[in-house]
Amino acid sequence: LTDRQPNPTLQTRTPPTMANPGNPRIISLEEGWNEEIKKKAIDVLEDMLDNGIKEGKTNMFGAKEYVTIYTTCYDMCTQRSPYNWSRDLYQRHGETIENYLTQTVLPALREKTGQGGTILLAELQHRWSNHQIMNKWLKKFFTYLDRYYVKHHSLPTLEQAGLRHFKSHIYDGTKAESAAAILSLINEEREGEIIDKTLVKSIVELYESMGMGGLEAYTADLESPLLDSTRDYYVKKRESWIVVDSTPDYLIKAERALAQEKNRVADYLNNASETKLLRVCEEELLEKVEMQLLEKEGSGCRVLLANDKSEDLRRMFTLFSRLEKGLNPMADIVQKFISSMGNDIIDKR
Repeated sequence: LTDRQPNPTLQTRTPPTMANPGNPRIISLEEGWNEEIKKKAIDVLEDMLDNGIKEGKTNMFGAKEYVTIYTTCYDMCTQRSPYNWSRDLYQRHGETIENYLTQTVLPALREKTGQGGTILLAELQHRWSNHQIMNKWLKKFFTYLDRYYVKHHSLPTLEQAGLRHFKSHIYDGTKAESAAAILSLINEEREGEIIDKTLVKSIVELYESMGMGGLEAYTADLESPLLDSTRDYYVKKRESWIVVDSTPDYLIKAERALAQEKNRVADYLNNASETKLLRVCEEELLEKVEMQLLEKEGSGCRVLLANDKSEDLRRMFTLFSRLEKGLNPMADIVQKFISSMGNDIIDKR
C-alpha cells in the first residue's frame, strides 16, 4: 500500500480559516485518532489481546479493516501543515504501548509475583507474546511513519520504540525475578526433574531480544547469574562426590554432567553460553580435584593402570585433556608406572 487511499466513510471537516479547494477534506487530530485509529484499531487490538479473538473470526484484522485504518494514518500523515499529524501520531503510538504495559501488563505480572517461578514465567511469556503481536500490528497500521517521518527525523523505528518501552516498563522490573525462576528450574532439571523447556526457551528469547540486536542483556541479566549458580551447584556436588565415590565413579558423574550441560545449551540457552558454562563445570569438577582423583587410594590412576582398566583410563584421559596442561600429571604417573614395571622385570632376571 503506497498510494493514497481515501476513506469515504471518514467524517472530515474543513477548518474555516483554510481555503483548500483542491482537497477540502481535512482530518483533525482528535477526530482521526479517537473515531478511527483508537476506536477501530487500538481498542479492538487490546480487547483481542486480553480476551482472545471472537468466535468465528480467523484473523485479528481483515484486509478491509486493515486498509481502512492504514489509509486513515496515511491521510493524517500526508496532510499539509499545520494539519500534518505525523509527529503527534508517532508520540501517541508510544503512549499507546506505554499505557497498555503499565495499566494492563504490569499489574498482571505483579499479581503472579511470589506464586512460584513457573507461574511468573508463564505470565511473562504470555505478555511478551502479546506485546510482539501488538508491536507488529501497530507497525503495520503506522507504516507510513516508519517510511518517512522516522527516517527524516532519525528516530527509533516503531518496532524499536515498542521494544524499548517493553524493556523499560516490564523487563527491567522483572528480569531479576524471572532469571531466578529460570535458574531454579535448571537446578531442578539437574536433579532429574522434568521441566517445561519450551517455556524456559521462550523467556531466554525474551532476554536475547532485550539486547536490541546484541546479547548484552542476555549476558548480563541471565548468563552471568547462570554461571554463578552453576558454579555453586557443582561446588556442592564436587565436595560430596570426592568423598563418597571412587575415581572411576566420580569421573562417570563428571562426564555425565558435562554432557547434560552441553545439551542444556542446545535445548534452551543461547549457543554463546556453551563454552563459558562448560568451563565452569571443568574448573569445579575436574581442575580443582585433579590430583586427588589421580592419587585416590584404591582407585587412582596407578591402580587403574595396574588392573588394566582401559575404559576408565580412556575416560580419565578424555576428561583431563579438556584442561590446559591437564594431561601432564597423568602422564607423569603413567611414566613412573612404566618405569617401575620395567625395573621390576629387570630385577626378576
